[in-house]
Amino acid sequence: MQEHLRADLERVQRRLAVWIVLAICLWIMKAIIGWNFLQYVIWLAAAYVVFLVGLWLYLAWQLWRY
Repeated sequence: MQEHLRADLERVQRRLAVWIVLAICLWIMKAIIGWNFLQYVIWLAAAYVVFLVGLWLYLAWQLWRY
């Protein structure tokens, strides 16, 4: 059980890192280029990051509990 939780936790950590970098890059692109439609993509990326943080916290709690 712990091995599966650790693997899932590592997978979520990698996805979280990638999506945080992606959201920051999109924000910089919006600041430079000024395309307003990127704001919607940034909000979606930020929402997914919040979801991943919640999932990471849940998995960390499950790992700590067992």
